[in-house]
Amino acid sequence: DLSALLADLGFEVAFSAPSGLMKLQSDQLVLEFLVPEIGPPKSKPYPLPQLKFNAQTIRHLSMLLRKPMIVDVSGIPVKVPHPADYCLHKLFIYDRRKLPDKRKKDLESALAVLEALKEKEGWKTLNEAFQDLTDKEKKRVLAALRENCYEAEKLLTTPSPQ
Repeated sequence: DLSALLADLGFEVAFSAPSGLMKLQSDQLVLEFLVPEIGPPKSKPYPLPQLKFNAQTIRHLSMLLRKPMIVDVSGIPVKVPHPADYCLHKLFIYDRRKLPDKRKKDLESALAVLEALKEKEGWKTLNEAFQDLTDKEKKRVLAALRENCYEAEKLLTTPSPQ
């Protein structure tokens, strides 16, 4: 029972209505569990009976797992997507969102990460992540960039020096 196991660390189970998606929350962290979404879109969380928990299904989850980073959160190692992968995933999915607020939030998040990577000289990492995408993923990301940020498109389509 995952929630009982993490209760000692200050986590409580929170439910998102109306879907019933479960999250673990503490004062400093919200944990969500993700699984790949395959087939028709799902409106319900994916059950994880062995953990007595459920997970959110996400299309193209592999984009977020290319080069995950381990960050320390209050002594707990947490695997998170690399910012470049997060950015590309947000650009890939933002126009699929049904709710305008979520679409806007995804696009703003992606463009904010783009700017941060630019300031931290992270274009090489972003370019490498882009080169690892499938042709379909590249096409959608480039379409999003054409609509919003041409400079980034130019940098993504320039191969990294070896």
